[in-house]
Amino acid sequence: MVSISRAKVRNHLFISGDVQGVNFRTGIKKRADEFGVSGFARNLLDGQVEALLEGERAAVLEVVAWIGQGEHLAKIKRLESKWELFMNEFQGREFEVG
Repeated sequence: MVSISRAKVRNHLFISGDVQGVNFRTGIKKRADEFGVSGFARNLLDGQVEALLEGERAAVLEVVAWIGQGEHLAKIKRLESKWELFMNEFQGREFEVG
């Protein structure tokens, strides 16, 4: 039986505020790599950053918590976070910054 902290999960985030041009996506990648989380972070045309995270629940929660605090230059005004069905979409791939 898999413990709940090791269960595989997927979290889809949209972060708005002053989050572009401040190395925020690079910071997300650094935390994702540190915790073995896969997925991506990318800028959107409306000024938001979109991030999609997949991995063990405890690891994804660590990255989401870091995102909520933000990079030292990022000023987050709104964070939308939605848990989705784990898809194993990024298996064997590094976290991508787009």
